[in-house]
Amino acid sequence: MRKLLSIFAITIAALHLFSSQTAFALYPEPFSDEWELDRKVDDLNSKLDDLKQQIQYAPKAQANQMIWQMGLSVLSEKSPCASKLNEGLRAFMQKSLEEKKQFYFSSEVIGLPFSMQQNVVESRFGVRMTMLQNLLALRPQALSECIRDSSAQPVAPTIPTRQAVRLPDDVSRDTWYSEAVSEFVQANFISNNEPFRPSDLATRADLVSLVVKLNGGVLTNHDGAQTFDDVPTSHPAWEDIEEAAAEKWLSGSGNCYGRHPCYAHPDDPLNRAEAAAFMQRAFGLKVGSDAPTFTDVKAGAWYADIVRTAASLCILQGDQGAGTVRPSGNMNRGEMVVMLWRVDKGLIYPNCK
Repeated sequence: MRKLLSIFAITIAALHLFSSQTAFALYPEPFSDEWELDRKVDDLNSKLDDLKQQIQYAPKAQANQMIWQMGLSVLSEKSPCASKLNEGLRAFMQKSLEEKKQFYFSSEVIGLPFSMQQNVVESRFGVRMTMLQNLLALRPQALSECIRDSSAQPVAPTIPTRQAVRLPDDVSRDTWYSEAVSEFVQANFISNNEPFRPSDLATRADLVSLVVKLNGGVLTNHDGAQTFDDVPTSHPAWEDIEEAAAEKWLSGSGNCYGRHPCYAHPDDPLNRAEAAAFMQRAFGLKVGSDAPTFTDVKAGAWYADIVRTAASLCILQGDQGAGTVRPSGNMNRGEMVVMLWRVDKGLIYPNCK
């Protein structure tokens, strides 16, 4: 289980570092020679490999802190090339910290028991830290290219702009889901080397795999286990589904987890209510103080509270002008990614833009 630590130590330390005038005072200091350049890059690669191993089985809050500290360590580098690369990295980390502070005092968190507050905040912050880890993984190559450029031309920012991100070939930039896909490609949650198939119905396995990635990836060694009879180890999403089951986000048909036969139906499509229910469990979402109502969500329906929670957090916004949300309607992959993207944004109704 992802046991969570206190968020205060990391937040206070980070605030101190970002407010300090000296913490990130980067003065150009040229490398002495080519050997020193190679040593710097090799050292960074080694540290990134160590980080990946250390966070694999660490609790969420501890993993978040490890990634954050690695980011701070990278920002302390004083070389000219590092200074150029650090501009985008620093901006990303500052935004991440600001979002964490805002979310901690949001209506979604205030009023929850303290231990639950930690759970919800660290889960949301973990999405940003996974993105930070991916950005750090790109740094050695960018640093190596820069330090070998004798003309010392400016290096592209570490964090690409939306326009710089290459989308999957079947995703046009003028579509309503392109921004969500772009950010997920940037974070390595979605590949841009294969079709995204936005109009295809989203399957249970599709959703589980993305949610596991957003929560920091597979953190448990499942050692060939087969919790569900219809999810063999050969299934592409086997490890993600085992992770979701171990985290109690997924329990199978009729809550059969722990018994056999037990089925997860990984390749079946899922509807909006089912998707919202899964996200609520996985991200520890709590209902906000206000939410829109939908004419096709009847009081007493099993999903009524789930839809209200998702709507209060702007995850489900309904059909424009129709007052409906179609909870029993299957959703496509474009809709799935937008729902998850909205989770990451931490929006609160009625401020859903």
